[in-house]
Amino acid sequence: HLAAAPVHTTHDMPRRRHHKRGGHKTQEAPISEIESHENRNYLIKKSDSLGRYLVASKDLQEGAVLISEEPVILGPAQDSQPVCLGCYSPVSDLTTTYRCEKCQWPLCSNTCKGLSRRLGHSKEECEQLTRCSVSSSELPHNQLYNAITPLRCLLLKEHHPDQWSALMSMEAHNDIRRQLPSIWEYNQRSVVDRITQDWKITTFSQEDIHTVCGILEVNAFEVGEESLNIRGLYPTAFYIAHSCVPNTSHSDDEEFRMKVFTSVQVPKDEIITLSYTNSLKGTKSRREHLKQCKFFDCQCKRCEDPTELGTHVSSLRCSECGDGHLLSSKPLSHDAAWRCDNQHCQASLSATDVDTIVNSIDKEIKSLDHNNVEELEISIRHYSGVLHKNHYLILGLKL
Repeated sequence: HLAAAPVHTTHDMPRRRHHKRGGHKTQEAPISEIESHENRNYLIKKSDSLGRYLVASKDLQEGAVLISEEPVILGPAQDSQPVCLGCYSPVSDLTTTYRCEKCQWPLCSNTCKGLSRRLGHSKEECEQLTRCSVSSSELPHNQLYNAITPLRCLLLKEHHPDQWSALMSMEAHNDIRRQLPSIWEYNQRSVVDRITQDWKITTFSQEDIHTVCGILEVNAFEVGEESLNIRGLYPTAFYIAHSCVPNTSHSDDEEFRMKVFTSVQVPKDEIITLSYTNSLKGTKSRREHLKQCKFFDCQCKRCEDPTELGTHVSSLRCSECGDGHLLSSKPLSHDAAWRCDNQHCQASLSATDVDTIVNSIDKEIKSLDHNNVEELEISIRHYSGVLHKNHYLILGLKL
């Protein structure tokens, strides 16, 4: 199955170091090759403007496999619903579910395939949670697992130094995250305090714990079935730069091994990219998400183009002339006016007015019964009088 885009949480956590990567002009960036393998379809390169990133080592056809690798770490995402700590299957009833005989955390059974495995409920994790003497049932359901994956990261330092080294090569963005109370303080309460106070684990400093939280938030991928809410860190895939017109897709198998493959033909030396936001959203929505969660302003060719490369995913129909469409006059500026593309029409709207229209329609769409096909078809016809037929809100109704 297809893996989700790199993870962000319901608390709008950031992803990874991309204010120096995807979306920026790169033609003049001084680069130096830092890793080359004859049998690989990519090279790892480094530049002052991009940091480390991947490029195609040769001309690649669509479907060429770039990366196939297992995770460095795997575990529940933030605010995960109750799951088995071994195989991540959902736990429907915490009062009756089977529990680990030692640490008392929920498992699917005593024969779970993830027992005593590094990417499941490891021996080290079980011993640590057993010493804590804190049963998971004492915690609020939506915060049961927030500290589990960070703890797994921290345990690598002593028990799996090679994996810890791979982890420490990833960006945490503590300097930026520290300035964002919604992120830093949330992690302080739900992860740092949980580990150091509730579980009384004093082996790790608060800074270490915040650092692994940042590494997860900035670099993790959502994997597995959507309902499982699992995140993983991958040793090579985290190098891939962002683009709103990516040239790769990725999937993971039942063992959460990730495969990254080209989705189009990719010429030699082209930067390998994937999208860290929802590609079906419009420019304003994508750029706001990337800025808030990934800390960079995307300036890719799609974001720069008022028509989004001719797709008109954000365009509104002009109510004055009826023939043209309203486009942002400066897509990279959230406050820029929107103007009709019909040269004979002078109609324009402020960015605030456009936001009001789009947000109002979005709210109405969310209130619809999406199992009622007739209601959806009526809504599509109705909103098509205001939005371009390819507008992302219309597309969302059709999917």
